[in-house]
Amino acid sequence: MLSQKSTINILNRIYNLNIFNKGKATKDTTEILMPHYLGFEATEIAVRSLQKHTKLPIRIWVIATRLDEIDKLIEIPEINLIGIEETGCTGSEENALALEIGSRFVENKWVFVCHNDVFAYDRDWLQTLFSKVSDKVRAVAYCRDNARVNALHVSSTLFNFELFKSLNLSFFPKYDNKDLQIMDVGDEITVGFKEKGYDVHVFSCSHNDPSILEVIHQGYPELKEFFFDKTIDENGKVIWLHLGRGVPKFLGIYSKTGRCGYEEWIELLKNRLKD
Repeated sequence: MLSQKSTINILNRIYNLNIFNKGKATKDTTEILMPHYLGFEATEIAVRSLQKHTKLPIRIWVIATRLDEIDKLIEIPEINLIGIEETGCTGSEENALALEIGSRFVENKWVFVCHNDVFAYDRDWLQTLFSKVSDKVRAVAYCRDNARVNALHVSSTLFNFELFKSLNLSFFPKYDNKDLQIMDVGDEITVGFKEKGYDVHVFSCSHNDPSILEVIHQGYPELKEFFFDKTIDENGKVIWLHLGRGVPKFLGIYSKTGRCGYEEWIELLKNRLKD
């Protein structure tokens, strides 16, 4: 499939893009933005879980911050793919850039941002997020950060994109005058919304509250031996999974012991997709 070449200006820098646009959105479509750096298998499984386990209309944008795996990504059906030829940055800045670029193609009111090492475990995952949306609550997530401002985590956040734009917010991290990071990628969703009198909601996640694991593993023994983030709804149903540190695990440079590895994650969730 031939790409459409384009350029985009982000913070006064021009980026060259290769765009593979395979799907259009209706006014009720939730736009999903998923940055991809490395780990094609993880991205493919994440996308397939969203496609298989979502009842509401969605449009998935995968934003590749390097072109190493672009030929494989093109083969994933029914996604819109953006390949950035050169980002000029790394880490959090690169992740934020991918979301910024992806957001320029959004046409609708609601956006869901996520990592590529996630899995929609339940078919009601998107309805569950929307169930907490109200005139007051304008962003909902399946995890929050345990550091800095305890913001909703961009591994799984649904938010009102019209409000985000109207407040001139961005996905980029923020730093103090000593160049210390005070906000991470997407933290402005939480901080900016709250500053204007809106609220956010986060579901119970084992990353934030490990005590829920005992209950989870009683109902889901197939998940007991795997250490990764698990989120439940208010009835204790597992809704969302997040490997965490997907790229370091893919590269084999993650040092903490006892955590689920990249290959284990792939194998477990390939089998889940067969169900």
